[in-house]
Amino acid sequence: MKKIITLLLLVLTSSTCVLSQTFTNPLQPRMADAQMAKFGDFYYLVGTPCPGDLNMQWVGIWKSRDLINWSGPYLAFEGDERDKPMWASEIAHKGDEYYIITTCNMWHAGSTMMLQKAPTPLGPYTFHAHLKKKGLDPSLFVDTDGRSYLLDSEWIAPLNNDWNLLEGDFLGHRDNKEGPFMVKNANRYLRFYARIDDDYSMELETFDGDNPYTDDYKSQGIVFSGVCYPGHGCITTSPDGTQLWYASHYMTQGWESRKLTIDPIQFGNDGMPVPAKRNVNPQAVPSFSKQHANIATGKPVNSSEGNPLLACDNDISTSWTCAAPKENSFIEVDLMGEFQIDQTRMSFANATTASFQLLGSCDRINWKSLGEISLSNKRNATANADNGFYRYLRLTNFKTANPVSLTEWQVVSSAHHMPQPTGKKITLWQGDSILHMQRGGYVDLPAFSLPKTGTYDVVFEVASTTSRHNQFSIHDGDRRLVSESVAHTGVADNWAQIIAFDTVLPAGSYDRLRFVADEGDFLVKRIELVEME
Repeated sequence: MKKIITLLLLVLTSSTCVLSQTFTNPLQPRMADAQMAKFGDFYYLVGTPCPGDLNMQWVGIWKSRDLINWSGPYLAFEGDERDKPMWASEIAHKGDEYYIITTCNMWHAGSTMMLQKAPTPLGPYTFHAHLKKKGLDPSLFVDTDGRSYLLDSEWIAPLNNDWNLLEGDFLGHRDNKEGPFMVKNANRYLRFYARIDDDYSMELETFDGDNPYTDDYKSQGIVFSGVCYPGHGCITTSPDGTQLWYASHYMTQGWESRKLTIDPIQFGNDGMPVPAKRNVNPQAVPSFSKQHANIATGKPVNSSEGNPLLACDNDISTSWTCAAPKENSFIEVDLMGEFQIDQTRMSFANATTASFQLLGSCDRINWKSLGEISLSNKRNATANADNGFYRYLRLTNFKTANPVSLTEWQVVSSAHHMPQPTGKKITLWQGDSILHMQRGGYVDLPAFSLPKTGTYDVVFEVASTTSRHNQFSIHDGDRRLVSESVAHTGVADNWAQIIAFDTVLPAGSYDRLRFVADEGDFLVKRIELVEME
């Protein structure tokens, strides 16, 4: 029997406010061991749900379009594989599928690492493989030659391209480290770790050899430090691709207090990260300019020979030189996130007669030809891409009898389409009275009218201490407007924000709105519509 809940407080407002261009750490997601990736127009965040590594025995996923406002946690996968302690997850894109690798414990002999896969970033994920290694904090790395590797706390091992079998022993040594991830820049391997000591900062090790499978890394010291344990994180990019950001957790009162933080970080002219510190004061939000932008400058660049950084340094007086180009010669830029590419623009030191290919990839394993570029005694070339999303772009298959000196390579992203809030809100529920929703329960929401069809983010503030999976929806009479879910959040005051992004609402009157609890047992603190431009 459905339960009708009387609303004690209903607020219906339409107001305009000044949009904030700043934010202050920490952010809302209550999670640790942050690892995020930009797939398409959205970011996806995984790690360790809080409170407690072992109290929340599942993999949670959060979603955002701007790195500041996160929706989640969502439950990544169901079934027996889920119901054991797991933590320190990482999300990756390969081919047509998405993968989550996580540390799991107490349930599979000889292995504490598990891979799940799904056709979409939010899943649902299904079992892919156990990797035969006992350890923690796994991370996946694909080299410029397409070979895959598994990093594990203080170790590294080769991994097959199906990501289901280790192809060699682990190399490494005990050195009080955890939470690794790897970036390749200027043909150098940069291995980042959380240094386990009093301040738990991020340390860097480097190796200049032909592949990362070695124990000969050299410490370069701490490259990110500051208050509240800023290790165990990742590097991603701003929504418009012009900046790099470091994400990690912020801990004040024990493991259960950890939350997400983000801070700007950059690579210097030598390809090494510039040491930085966590900022707990107001700072500018990640850049989301809608103008066409060159997103190659400041990103990791690698090549078959020479100094690739000189091609993407925004300085026409320097150049990447390939003295004796071959078909397998290449230069590649890692955009640190997937972007819709509009054009690539190349300038050469001298008039050049040559041809070469432009390739795009999301994983360094599967490449797509974006066209052949031909130069006939010219210094400049422009190539249009296919408007697909790519993380890696590569120039290769050079055919010329002369050296190639590339002075500047620009990658121009399409005008950014991330909508921004206009400041107008319609509050459907907010107040001191908390809605306790159980399966089958519903509540009627206030009526309002929209003068024109518009796009809205529907924002829910919810909590759950019981069900792992809570489904809810808003109906306008017989028409379902939006449906969302939230995984359980721990104790009762651990409020989570769930956002139904980019919901199109037609113009007209809404006088039959109903909030319905489809599954679970949860609390509701706030429901509002935020108009998007």
